[in-house]
Amino acid sequence: MSRERERSARAPRVWCAGAAGGQEAYSIAMVMHRFYGGWPFGNQPGVLATDIAVSSLQAAVDGIY
Repeated sequence: MSRERERSARAPRVWCAGAAGGQEAYSIAMVMHRFYGGWPFGNQPGVLATDIAVSSLQAAVDGIY
């Protein structure tokens, strides 16, 4: 498999900066799921959500919206 083809077959990864409560990252995951028609990659795409407010990130990790 060519390097370009191998790269396109991998699950996409997205960085969501300033994702205070986690809703942003969750929305990105839902849009990606709809766009790709599920997860045809053999594994789920990655969504990395970061923020400078540690308390907000903890709420997002806990899934409290």
